[in-house]
Amino acid sequence: MRLLLFCLFFMSLTPAMAAEPITILEVKEQHNGIIASFSLTGNTLTRDPEDHPQVSSVDRLQGELTVESPEAYVMQLPVFSGAAFGDFTLVERGKTSRFRTGDIISRTSSWLIEPYNPGEYTLPALIITGTAQNGAVETFTLNLPAVHVRDLDAADQDFDILPPRQITENNPWLLILTAIVIVALLILLVIWLKGQKRERPLSPKQLARARLHGLQGDSKEKAMHLSAIIRQFLDANFNLCTNEKTYKEYEPFITNHPHIHKANIILAILESCDHSNYSNTPLSAESMAELIQQALDYIEDCAEPLRPGEDTKTCGRW
Repeated sequence: MRLLLFCLFFMSLTPAMAAEPITILEVKEQHNGIIASFSLTGNTLTRDPEDHPQVSSVDRLQGELTVESPEAYVMQLPVFSGAAFGDFTLVERGKTSRFRTGDIISRTSSWLIEPYNPGEYTLPALIITGTAQNGAVETFTLNLPAVHVRDLDAADQDFDILPPRQITENNPWLLILTAIVIVALLILLVIWLKGQKRERPLSPKQLARARLHGLQGDSKEKAMHLSAIIRQFLDANFNLCTNEKTYKEYEPFITNHPHIHKANIILAILESCDHSNYSNTPLSAESMAELIQQALDYIEDCAEPLRPGEDTKTCGRW
């Protein structure tokens, strides 16, 4: 179900798919650890006789410069403030972006350019300057080749028109149907989650009863576990803290607690367990069985702790 939901969600986010721009040229150079690369892309419709993409006079091109340098360098990328990008017309200047990969900083600048007539078009030399932390300046120039622009309407056409690229149009009914299916699946998911039975946690009485019935081992081990079960029950049911205290330390808290009835019974059981734990005379099997039964009877007679919203007085901490 999760996989189906993911697939439908991905389908709903899929926009109209346009063909990727074609790369006209790529130039890359390295200088003292600084890497500069320039790419020129466009959606040109023409090819030269060797079946290579070729720029026509009606194309707009995207020039992108990426400079990767160590973190220690402060880089300055070329800026074109006029309306020209070499022989091309500068239509729009993109924003410079910056991101980090480890200790390498990448900076990218882009420009939207277009030709105006057929012919040979020169691209400007891109001057890149980097200043190190010690003040040393590294400057190098990225020289770009000329770009030949053909006239799409020329009479002596010796090039082919590229086949039309498939464009997937947005189908509103597909998006509406996808949204309806997603909503329906979400509703079914909520109904299914609500129908799941949640296991309620055991109350202190239920937990202590189950652990007492499951006691195993010899009398000494049983005495140790019995003492731990009773003290954990008292802590949970009466908000005490007996686990890390000795008998002499927790005995006053049990005796003086307003909601613990028949404290002498539970104290006698705990005292017998401690005597067995810290002496070389373990309790007999009959004595241990009697102590376990007394503990079970005491826990059964003890009221459940007070729950939120209840007004009756019980031996609880809520």
